[in-house]
Amino acid sequence: APDWFDAFTHIAFPPGLCDVYDARPPDQLIIEDFLTSGVRQDSSKLHVLVASYGSMRSLIGERTQSRYTVDISSELLTCIRGRRVAVIYDESQAAALQSSQQGIACRGLADVCRGVISMTATPIGSPLAMRLWGMTQIVRPDVLRHDARDFIGFKTRYGQLVDPVQQQAQRAGRDARFVPARAYPVAIHQDRIDAEVLAPMAPFSARRTKEECLDLPPKVRLRRAFRAPPEVQRLLDQLIEEDRAVLSDGRAVVVDNALEERLRTLELASGWLAE
Repeated sequence: APDWFDAFTHIAFPPGLCDVYDARPPDQLIIEDFLTSGVRQDSSKLHVLVASYGSMRSLIGERTQSRYTVDISSELLTCIRGRRVAVIYDESQAAALQSSQQGIACRGLADVCRGVISMTATPIGSPLAMRLWGMTQIVRPDVLRHDARDFIGFKTRYGQLVDPVQQQAQRAGRDARFVPARAYPVAIHQDRIDAEVLAPMAPFSARRTKEECLDLPPKVRLRRAFRAPPEVQRLLDQLIEEDRAVLSDGRAVVVDNALEERLRTLELASGWLAE
């Protein structure tokens, strides 16, 4: 967030051109006050609200016990319609959360905005992760086929799926039905994705090199050091040593760069291993 504040207040724009508000929890009500008050904002300035996906969920949703139920006809979304509001999503996480209330809230916001941009610094077409669905849902959901508007339909149409429960049952000599919801992709129908998703999205997509971008401040990562218990360290070492995954048909899945795999394993697994 400090990087975004710096970019809007004096790096990417001349000083005084933008008013930037921190609308992250617990101050997410700033968004509601800003958009529902009826007060006409100063049109000579760009007004920027820095928020989080969780703040949108809490604004648009109604809390029931430990969850939020999102109301897409809420007062906030009704007030946004017809106003000059553009929303920028960092990567496609807002839409890639499939059926979560957080994802529903963010897609509801995108549906009523004048402009929607989803930007990422990582390969959005990472096929096995199926992240392209999130990008398409948030920017141009109309290009998706009817049977691929939900994530399960998307991965069923464009991926070769394996149901781990069915696979385990077959190995044990038992019958089990295939359930797309719990299946994961092991291969991608790339030609179909190219023709049905990437080609229609091409006129609305752009790639930029770092040299072409604004002189934004460097990304800052907070790090926390701790000593892992012996059992956790053993599991982590085992993950790092296993450089490949062998599928049931004997094919090996390996990354192009073993160092990249190790770094991503450390990033994802450190501190989050089950006991």
